[in-house]
Amino acid sequence: MERGFNSKLTPNDEPMELEITREAEKEIQEKIAESEYKSLSEVLAELLGLERNYRLAGLTAETTKVCLEIIRLCHKRGNWQLTMEHVQLLSKRRAQVKQAIAAVVRECMTYLSDPNLDEPTRLEVLRVLREVTEGKIFLELERARLTKTLAEIEESKGNVAIAADLMEELQVETFGSMDKREKIVFILEQIRLSLDKGDYIRASVVSRKITPRSFEGDTFEDLRLSYNRLMVRLHIYNKDFLEACKCYIAQYQTLLAQQDASWKQELRNAVVCILLSQFNNEQNDLLFRISEYKQLEDLGEFAKLLEFYTKKELIQWSETIAHYGQEFKSISLLEFLNEKEVLNLLHVRTIEHNLRVITVYYSCISVEKLAKLLDLDEQETEKYLSDQVCNHVFWAKIDRPSGIVWFTKPQSSEAILNDWSHRITNLLDKVEYTCHLIHRERMFHKSQFSSVDS
Repeated sequence: MERGFNSKLTPNDEPMELEITREAEKEIQEKIAESEYKSLSEVLAELLGLERNYRLAGLTAETTKVCLEIIRLCHKRGNWQLTMEHVQLLSKRRAQVKQAIAAVVRECMTYLSDPNLDEPTRLEVLRVLREVTEGKIFLELERARLTKTLAEIEESKGNVAIAADLMEELQVETFGSMDKREKIVFILEQIRLSLDKGDYIRASVVSRKITPRSFEGDTFEDLRLSYNRLMVRLHIYNKDFLEACKCYIAQYQTLLAQQDASWKQELRNAVVCILLSQFNNEQNDLLFRISEYKQLEDLGEFAKLLEFYTKKELIQWSETIAHYGQEFKSISLLEFLNEKEVLNLLHVRTIEHNLRVITVYYSCISVEKLAKLLDLDEQETEKYLSDQVCNHVFWAKIDRPSGIVWFTKPQSSEAILNDWSHRITNLLDKVEYTCHLIHRERMFHKSQFSSVDS
């Protein structure tokens, strides 16, 4: 009976379709039962014959079932070589259904957790499964997980470079079958291995696959912490302390929300990084925003140190290092930089801060006095002054014959005249406004006296 598109399945049709599955199931189980008294090779030959018939008939479920039974039968006998041979054989058969290949691979992946599996055999199983999954989009998730397992084994042996190279093969950001959390975990692992390998350029490229918005939601807080720790390693290697500071602030905010006491260490590191950062508008803005955190009160000496750099006052380096030098021994930043590097860079930032303060209060100053204020010799003073000018922090010009440094940029005659005219205009506007206020007050008092007399 031919059924149309909208026709319903008749009672006579339903048992016929189920009978095919039951018949196939019975036939497969009979062949499995024969393995008790027949040789393994004979049973496998018969099962492969069944697989061929089902496959050519287009029976997906039956083909998948018999493929799984073939693999399970080989595994049950403990013959790993035969198991892997049949995995390759079944995956390469003509017109093999995708579901059967996927089921075989997933079945073999469960065998990898067998505690009795020795290392060489485990590596061989991984190699075969990765060969089978290569180039198959419907098995991209399984290949990624197999590659990650192989990378973990290589890393445990100390082969970090090999592990990193294996993970680099995976472009998991394009995998549609992988959920968001697992993608992030894979990318973080790629970044970590690249950093451990010393390939910071690769780590920087891979890190761009993740944005801070990827961690929105409470379920990603642990991954956000891991990401920021890795980014700190990368930014400090590149001497980008401003970006490292942002990562530490993100760490601090996450841990503070979790009521984790370790937020103090993260905030302390953020303070150190912002002080070590090169001056610009963004750095200056972040410096003042950090100085407004209420939790700074719990940091003690670090809060006072930060306050020095928010004021337009000269900082005496010798007194600062004598009072706060010991505090820097407690920061976890020393995992990536030694204490001497941190203090030397902080000294440079202190000199630059003092130079900016001097430009506020002086329009010109002698080189000798400038060096004395900075507690440097004249040659070093000129060097730091030149660096700040080259970085466009402020304008300065050294008159070597007279030994004077000018901080005011010379103006043309037209600019001076325009500036004078602008100031005169402002002055006259203020005089006019003042006269208006005086006249209004006089009129107000006059009206009051008139009302009293009347």
